[in-house]
Amino acid sequence: MPNNTVSGLAQTDDGYLWLGTPNGLARFDGVTFEDFSPTNFVAPPNRGTIVMLRGRDDALWLGLDRGGVVRLHGRDSRTFTAGLPNVIPNGLAEDAEGALWVAYRG
Repeated sequence: MPNNTVSGLAQTDDGYLWLGTPNGLARFDGVTFEDFSPTNFVAPPNRGTIVMLRGRDDALWLGLDRGGVVRLHGRDSRTFTAGLPNVIPNGLAEDAEGALWVAYRG
């Protein structure tokens, strides 16, 4: 694992358990951990995964330590940083229409 401190946790339909840490993201298959560097899907200074949410379409949403949000779905990723505050998120939720809501500290 990229770090022993787990700040986010989610399980996807394929059975993987995803763990967010201050240093990145790890996937656990029940036997081994596979690390994913945050630079694979977001530019610095974002690096730590603080909160996570499995979306209703089985996408994995990540709230990052500098306020960015990432959507991972299969091999595709999409990063959102423009217009978002540069503060630590503390919650993610999806509404009935599928819109993502992000709560930030403060």
